[in-house]
Amino acid sequence: MKLNMKNNVKTVVHDYNRTEAAANPVFSNKKKQRRQLIVTGVLILLAGLGIFIDESDFMGSSHTTVLQYLEVYSAFLPLLIYIVPFGIFVKQISVKCEMSSWELLTAVFCGALIPSAFAGEVNGGLDGLMKSMMGHSYSEAWLGSLEAGIAEELLKLGATALLLYVWNRKSFRQYLLTGMCVGMGFQIEEDISYITESGFKNVNDAFPTALDRISGALGSHWCYAAVTAAGLYLIVRASGKNHRRKGLGWILFVMADHFLYDSPIGEINLFNAILTAAIVLPVVIFFRNPEMYTAGASETGGRGKMNNHTMVNIRRAEEKDIPALLGLLKQVLEIHAGIRPDIFVPGTTKYTVDELREMLKDDRRPVYVAADEQDRCVGYAFCQKREQPFSNNMVPFTSLFIDDLCVDQSARGRHVGEALFEHVKQEAKKMGCYEVTLNVWAGNTSAEKFYEKMGMKTKERQMEYIL
Repeated sequence: MKLNMKNNVKTVVHDYNRTEAAANPVFSNKKKQRRQLIVTGVLILLAGLGIFIDESDFMGSSHTTVLQYLEVYSAFLPLLIYIVPFGIFVKQISVKCEMSSWELLTAVFCGALIPSAFAGEVNGGLDGLMKSMMGHSYSEAWLGSLEAGIAEELLKLGATALLLYVWNRKSFRQYLLTGMCVGMGFQIEEDISYITESGFKNVNDAFPTALDRISGALGSHWCYAAVTAAGLYLIVRASGKNHRRKGLGWILFVMADHFLYDSPIGEINLFNAILTAAIVLPVVIFFRNPEMYTAGASETGGRGKMNNHTMVNIRRAEEKDIPALLGLLKQVLEIHAGIRPDIFVPGTTKYTVDELREMLKDDRRPVYVAADEQDRCVGYAFCQKREQPFSNNMVPFTSLFIDDLCVDQSARGRHVGEALFEHVKQEAKKMGCYEVTLNVWAGNTSAEKFYEKMGMKTKERQMEYIL
C-alpha cells in the first residue's frame, strides 16, 4: 500500500514545439519521442563505457592497502569547497530556468562519465598520432595543451547537446545551465583523477593536489562548458548568419582560453588570473543580461520566433486557437502521465475539439490565451467560476479556479506565465471573486514553485490512500 499526497496547485509550463506539431501533432510527437529514446539509449551506453574507462581512476596498485585508500579518498572532501556553493547556486537558478534537480544532477553525472572518460582516450590517441608525425619537434607543453583544449571542449559540448535534445530544452538559460552542470561533472572527475594519481604514488601528495585543484576551480570546466553551450545556442537556434558566427566565435574563444590556461603561459600568475576572468565574466553576463548576446535569436528554431522584447496580448480564446490548445493539452497530459501513470492515459487530451468549442462559449468557464505579435497562441489559462457550496458553517463566496495553465516552450523566460496569471487575477476581481485557486500534482515541483513565486499559499491538501 502507498500513501500519496497532492498539494492544492496543478500544472504550469510544459514543453511544446508548435512548428513540428502543426501539421500532425500526434505523428510528429511520436517520431520525435522515438528519436529522443534512441539518443537516451546512446547516452546510457556512453555512460556505461565511461564507468568502465574511469574505473582505473579510483584504483591503486595491487599493493595499495585499505588505509592508503582511506587516506587518498579523504582528500576528496576539500573539493566540497567549490561543489557545495555550485550546488546552491544551481538549485536557486534552476527555478528561473524551469529545470528540475534530477535533470541537472543527470547532467553532472553525464559530464563525469562521458566526456571526462573519453577525453583521456582521445587525448592519448592524438598525442600518439602527433608524436609519430612530428617526432622530436612535438611539444607536450604546447601542442598537448592545444589538443586537450579542442578535444575536451568538443566532448563536453557533444554531451550537452545530447542532453538538451533528450529533454527538449530550448531557452538560452537552459543551454547555459545544462552546459555548466556537464562541465562541473567533468571538473569533479578530473580533480578526483589528479588526486588519486598523485595520492597512490605518495599518500602525502593527495591533499596538496586537492588544494591545488581547488585553486583553479573558479574558471575551470564549468565555465568552459557554459560558454560553449551559449555558442551552441546561437548556432542552432539563431535566425541569422551573424548569430551563428558569434556562436562559433564563443566556442573557439573557449578553446583558445583552455589552451592558454593549460600551456606554460597559464603558469604565470598574472596571465592565469586574466584567463580566469576572461572565461568567468561571460558566464556572469549571460545569466544577468542574456538579451545582450541573444537578441534576435529564435527559440523555436525557425518559424514562430520570439525575441526577448516580444510582447504578448492576453485575450479570450477563439475557435482558431483550438489546434494550438490541443497540442499544448497533449503535452500537459504526457507530463501528468509521467508523474501518475496509474491515473492518466498517455496519448490523450483532457478535452476534445467539440468540448473546447462549447467551452469557448461558456462565460463561466473562460479560457484565456497569450498571443504573440502574430496573434499566435503561446500559452493558455483554463478557468472555472465556482460558487462555494451552501454550508451552515461557511461564508458563501465565489472563486475563480485555474483548471490548467501552460506556456509554449518558445515563450519560456518571457514572463508569459506571469502575464497569464496576473490577467486571471484581474478577471477574477472583475467577476467579484473572493479568491483564485488551483491544484498541482505532487511531483510537479516547478509548478508549485512558480505559483508560490506568484504569491499563492497552500490552502488545503488532498490526500489519498491507494487500496
